Amino acid sequence: MRLVPRGCPVNSLPVEQFRGPIVDAVRSHACVIVEAPTGSGKSTQIPQMLLDAGLAGKGVITVLQPRRLAARMLARRVAAERHGKLGDEVGYQVRFDNRTGPRTRIRFETDGITLRRLHHDPLLRDTAILIFDEFHERHLYGDLMLGLAKRLIEHDRPDLRLVVMSATLDTAELGAYLPGAAVIRAEGRTFPVGIRHLPPNAKREKAPPWELATEVLPEVLRDAPDGDVLVFMPGVYEINRTLRELQRIPVAKDRLLLPLHGQLSPAQQDQAATPGNQRRIIVATNIAETSLTIEGVTAVIDSGLVRRAGFDPRRGINTLLTGKTSQASAAQRAGRAGRTAPGIAMRLWTERDHAKRPAHETPELLRVDLAETMLQLKLTGIDDLAAFPWITPPPPQALQTAQELLTVLGALDACGRLTAHGWRMASFPLHPRISRMLIAGDGQQCLPTLCLIAALLQEQNILLAAVDDRVRARRLGLVGDTPVSDLALLLAAWHYVSDRHFQREAGEEIGVHVQAARTAGELQEQLLQIAESQGLDSYEKQPEMEAVYKAVLTAFPDHLAVRSGGDRCSLSGGRRGSVHPSSIVPREHALLVAADIQETGKGKGTVEVTLSLVTAIREEWLEECCAGAFRIRRRIFFDAVGGGRVAAEEQTCLGDLVIRSRRLANVTSDEAAEVLAVETAAGNITIKAWDAKVEAWIARVNLVATHCPEAGVPAIGAGERTALLAQICHGALGAKDVKAAAVWPVLQHWLSAAQTAAVEVYAPAQIRIENGRTPRIHYDDPAGPYIAMRVQELYDTNRLPTLCNGAVRLKAHILAPSQRPVQITDDLARFWGESYAQVKKDLRGRYPKHEWR
Repeated sequence: MRLVPRGCPVNSLPVEQFRGPIVDAVRSHACVIVEAPTGSGKSTQIPQMLLDAGLAGKGVITVLQPRRLAARMLARRVAAERHGKLGDEVGYQVRFDNRTGPRTRIRFETDGITLRRLHHDPLLRDTAILIFDEFHERHLYGDLMLGLAKRLIEHDRPDLRLVVMSATLDTAELGAYLPGAAVIRAEGRTFPVGIRHLPPNAKREKAPPWELATEVLPEVLRDAPDGDVLVFMPGVYEINRTLRELQRIPVAKDRLLLPLHGQLSPAQQDQAATPGNQRRIIVATNIAETSLTIEGVTAVIDSGLVRRAGFDPRRGINTLLTGKTSQASAAQRAGRAGRTAPGIAMRLWTERDHAKRPAHETPELLRVDLAETMLQLKLTGIDDLAAFPWITPPPPQALQTAQELLTVLGALDACGRLTAHGWRMASFPLHPRISRMLIAGDGQQCLPTLCLIAALLQEQNILLAAVDDRVRARRLGLVGDTPVSDLALLLAAWHYVSDRHFQREAGEEIGVHVQAARTAGELQEQLLQIAESQGLDSYEKQPEMEAVYKAVLTAFPDHLAVRSGGDRCSLSGGRRGSVHPSSIVPREHALLVAADIQETGKGKGTVEVTLSLVTAIREEWLEECCAGAFRIRRRIFFDAVGGGRVAAEEQTCLGDLVIRSRRLANVTSDEAAEVLAVETAAGNITIKAWDAKVEAWIARVNLVATHCPEAGVPAIGAGERTALLAQICHGALGAKDVKAAAVWPVLQHWLSAAQTAAVEVYAPAQIRIENGRTPRIHYDDPAGPYIAMRVQELYDTNRLPTLCNGAVRLKAHILAPSQRPVQITDDLARFWGESYAQVKKDLRGRYPKHEWR
């Protein structure tokens, strides 16, 4: 947001110089792309330009924002500029917070809100102009809404106007996606920003970002002493470390130190974003990178890092990894320093590092869970997501994972169609897991409690981590001696401060973020209203906690975990993880379900999978809550540790996760033979009688099968080889029995008499050559069968016989008297005529006792 300095008129903003071209472009084109520098005023001024020019008619100008904070503050600023009341002509709507009314003409909202608006109004009838702000960030719902808007213009709403804008757009990609779009490059006035990088230094490059920021601050304040400093850090942890470091150095003593991130209350965010009388150092996440302009900043210190939420579709876990920003992001951050005066941007990385960074950010679509996206598209009638006009198509694996999850949750049927549950789930502005949890509580006398859990899971954790032992003990005392769920602690803490009217002192007693708790209570009420509008039974006198935990299991069946020692757990898909140290669930509970599984970067390329908000569950709940994935199976396996024998066990499973197993006594001969055959084929067991002669026989069979199909001889591939081994192993129960097994009796019955005869004719073990000798044929060379003979043994032979009725040429490995190869050929006549003289010359002196013709 651009906060105009005192005495600085709005129309002095750089973008105002392009009012005419922008208005004309929107009037004459369905799509307009606006590339304007940071600080030019595009976010606040362009919506007003279009409204004042009458281009919206009687409709609404909807401005899509990637972040809630930006939507709220931009709306407040534009309302103030137009001397109106927020929620009247200008308003905003973000999740669970609607400040709009029937007279609203400019509406700032997050792109997810606009997507949900399509459910009730598929044509967006009230919207005349749709503005995509800061599109370079490539947020998931922004990409999705652009595709839907493009479809609308092409089919049902040719009158709809689209404006896509940012300071660092990839206009070539957008232009190809929106053919015919007008492109406006508003090169407005901005003050110069001096860019500085760290000099190459291996030790400094490995230092923590908060230490580097503290180290360069004196230099920054020396060269830019009159303004505020904005420091970019990747996350809350780094922000807090930076603030602690800054408090220790003299140059920051007279500055107001403020954090700025999404977990703060709106009042705290406003304090950081609004200029005051005291010079400030604001340490922020990338929430301050775009749209939101903090007035008075003349210096930026950029860590060059960002914490990106992602999703691994193969393992089904969320990831939160710290990575390097793109060049476009670095440019956006640097631009924060040049709004009202010349500034500097100190980058905590080298110029060489900068040159290697990607030009633009990776679209969020390529790295997040797509289950909610798929559900929303299904609701709008789009079934074939692969054919949807994505500006960047998502990976097929991610779409498959999303569909599988929605099917497990009951939102889609086996054919991928929305179920009744799916329609209900989509009505909640929540991830499908959480909405499924609420539906599972229907009629179970626990829905208000589930709505509170859902609200507590949406925002920041209300439980403060940095508390002393006394506060932690008081907090734990709320749940009694036998806690079975971390969610119980969340609920108890919330009720404690709620009963005390969210007083600050109550929060301090047990370490609760009171504002976050108050917000969760408001969200609970809104979710409960939605649930009741969907016909869900919301009666609750005393919550049935068993029903609550069953509902959680229903929502997170693939987050089931089995403790395998201490806090280590096994999960589905062969995954491993650890229960978060803050969990209060005792270790004797072996079966858990986690509401959150997070993969976090730990530095030096390592990651840690952590299970949080865990609940102990009972095995008997699985069949009731997860009937589609629950099963009991018999497993036959080779017990290499237990004597090398085949064993059996009964496994209770949810999907591929083994919940419990017990050893069985009986193993049939067929079961044992199948397992032993697999182990033998894998090379883990050796059969003495399976020798080179057996391999040669198989090679002969396969040669005939390939080159003489008319003989009807079946090939022996990997499957047939295992079947042969199973017959050989039949009757054995362990590795010792197999080692002594007979092989040839089974091989002799593998082919019929006619097939065996065909193999002997077309691929014999030995063959007669012209000089009357009958050498053995070798079938172990991938290049083809051959005979191996000394030169003298091949005298009087000019032509080699063929195999498989002339289809396969036999080769000769010609050997010296020492049995070492001299030459390989399938043309003996050529060998005698061209090569033999040299061979004779080379070898006769070394082997004079041998015949040399």
